[in-house]
Amino acid sequence: MAFTTNWYLTVATLAAFAGMALGQLFRRVDWAITGLDALAIGLFAAIGTTKALTLGTAELPAIFLGVITAVGGGIVREVLLGLPIGIMHVGPIYAIPAAAGSAALLGLAVAGAPIAVAAAVCVIVTALIRILAVRFGWSLPEQRALQLRRRRQEGGAA
Repeated sequence: MAFTTNWYLTVATLAAFAGMALGQLFRRVDWAITGLDALAIGLFAAIGTTKALTLGTAELPAIFLGVITAVGGGIVREVLLGLPIGIMHVGPIYAIPAAAGSAALLGLAVAGAPIAVAAAVCVIVTALIRILAVRFGWSLPEQRALQLRRRRQEGGAA
């Protein structure tokens, strides 16, 4: 069906050439992509937390659901783009900004602020922390296995 006219093939070819031609430009605006990614994390966190609160979820689980929504949205994006899943590697913090934004949303909602204002603050807090984390390389330490040592018994059996 798609090949009944030359239009589809022409548009696909032009889009491929545009992508190749603009590749350098996209590398130069990496900061904009980081900013948009941070905003997306904030939006997902706000949506997840707001939905959880609307459905009557308790406060801490609502924050947790906001973080899960933000992280899940980021994972879907990375899978669709064929990128390594960021949360699975040591790098700039990802879930912590979402938790901070979700906590800000919850605090404002409990204080009686309109949910739209609380959601906007969530997006801003999340995006700001994420952008600063990328800019300054804030990360959590790499997970290591616990090394439990046994104490040697001194002396023999009594």
